[in-house]
Amino acid sequence: MEIIHIVLGKANPDRLNGVNKVVYNMASEQVKAGKKVSVWGITKDIQHNYPERIFNTTLFKSHWFPFRIHSELKIAIVENKQAVFHLHGGWIPVFSSLARLFTKHQIKFV
Repeated sequence: MEIIHIVLGKANPDRLNGVNKVVYNMASEQVKAGKKVSVWGITKDIQHNYPERIFNTTLFKSHWFPFRIHSELKIAIVENKQAVFHLHGGWIPVFSSLARLFTKHQIKFV
């Protein structure tokens, strides 16, 4: 079973954002424990400009409308429906839309 963490941004541990640090450290420890883990970031800038890491990171463009899920992210989710998705953050509009997508396709998420 793969665990896919979804976060706004890039889970860059060098940023002051606490969610970034938590996701980075959680994914790192899960990989060290032998789990299949990746982090998917939703961001305006999909350039990989962060420190090297031991887990795979995939970046998806954010949309100007905060509830809209980029089509590439939708496709990737459906293609990975056997994974468990972990949404990180407070109440975030796009996460509300993602929860509806997960429910529609009967995909496990927390």
